[in-house]
Amino acid sequence: MAASKQKSFLTITTLNTVGNLTYSAAQIRTGLIVRDPNGGGRTDTTDTAARLIQELGLHQEGDAWVCYLINTADAAETITLAGGTGVTISNVAQTVAQNEAAEMLFVRTNDGGITLYLIGA
Repeated sequence: MAASKQKSFLTITTLNTVGNLTYSAAQIRTGLIVRDPNGGGRTDTTDTAARLIQELGLHQEGDAWVCYLINTADAAETITLAGGTGVTISNVAQTVAQNEAAEMLFVRTNDGGITLYLIGA
């Protein structure tokens, strides 16, 4: 398995838009997404596998990238994650509750896709 390309520092991406969002590969590259669902539960989607592979430098099977997601809702508003084209979420836990955080581990697969592991949700 190839080593992670992860940098050792994070930049914060703050999102508080009303409605569902797509997390761009550039936003995921920052390593930390702080998301306020702003009034209701949201279903947010990752960028496509092709864009994630390019932006995150996941060129070989097993290359990986970590991005943290924090739900800063002021009420019982959840964030449910969905995978963009070519992104498969591997585990059942796809929801991040109010004031909770999760680690999103993006792993390049042998078929040119991405498997997203949501850890800690």
